[in-house]
Amino acid sequence: FQLTRRPGHHPLLLLRTLTQAASALLTAHLNRSLISHFSARALEAYTHHLSFAEVQNQSIGHFMAVAGEEANRAANIIASILKLVPLFVLFALYGALLFVQSWQVGAGLAVFTLVVLLCLLGIFRRSHAIGERQQRESRALNTHFIETLSGLRTVRSLTGEGFVTGRYHQMMKQYARTGIAIAEGEPG
Repeated sequence: FQLTRRPGHHPLLLLRTLTQAASALLTAHLNRSLISHFSARALEAYTHHLSFAEVQNQSIGHFMAVAGEEANRAANIIASILKLVPLFVLFALYGALLFVQSWQVGAGLAVFTLVVLLCLLGIFRRSHAIGERQQRESRALNTHFIETLSGLRTVRSLTGEGFVTGRYHQMMKQYARTGIAIAEGEPG
């Protein structure tokens, strides 16, 4: 089939732009709704289902990280998947059209896609390991910060201000190095 083009008249492009804008708005709304839902469910699970022994075994930072950062991360993963689904469908449609037009080009595209996916698999594994390390560091940072503030009288009575701020500074530097490793794609 052949598309007829009239000057200044591109209904498919307009439709694609409108659906993409609507998808972006809905995904952003869903992402914010999921963050609030997951955070609220985390607090609900803490208050209803955790024993006092389990609460005492974990740091405050652990619970804050799960209710905050982990809820945010889970919502972002879901939003990212929702953004990728239409791309994969379009890619499959375009690949099928290419295969119909020329099976050699279609086969080349399939081989190229397979090679790229195999390369990405190794990158994702490394990124996941660094991400787990960053989560542990974030929990330790949150715990140190909250416990310092909640025990501020004790810290001052022992003249430990320099110690707790110095330790926090060291922890933040390590956390920043981990973030840089993630940005650069290095093992850390």
